[in-house]
Amino acid sequence: MSRLGLATFRYDKRGCGQSEGDFNTASLFDLVDDAVSAWQWLRNIPEIDAERIGVLGQSEGAVIALMLAAQNPDIYFYIWQGGIYNNLEQIIRWQAEAFWQSEPAQIDNFKQNVPLMYWIYQQIDEMIARAKRGENFCRLGDEDWSKNLYLQDLKEHLGGYLILIEE
Repeated sequence: MSRLGLATFRYDKRGCGQSEGDFNTASLFDLVDDAVSAWQWLRNIPEIDAERIGVLGQSEGAVIALMLAAQNPDIYFYIWQGGIYNNLEQIIRWQAEAFWQSEPAQIDNFKQNVPLMYWIYQQIDEMIARAKRGENFCRLGDEDWSKNLYLQDLKEHLGGYLILIEE
């Protein structure tokens, strides 16, 4: 993009990488607020043409960028890259189904190296049921690894976030 004369700015979601905040308590709307802050910050940089700022989002970031663009008609362009194409529950269930068809050694490796996703796939029914009941947390794991997963982001995705941006 720089060869095309385009400036880019990429940031980690709150609580990820070098960013501040707590990912475990961040809601979908918190992440949209962070995107709004980043966009507003960019608009104030003298070297940036504030009238030609666009957004590109990937995966959940595509949803966040869409919500940002829907709220801010001054955004020049929007690119949806690998975004969520179905509701989050169906996507997670599809991922879990594919995961459990893996070889046992791959599943064990995943459990050791990416325990959060392993336990989400393991306890998917309980996690989604708790989110749909409006509960805020779901305890994932076993005696070797556990996490109290904050469900706000999931609840917002399950609640039809695209309807909310029209209000």
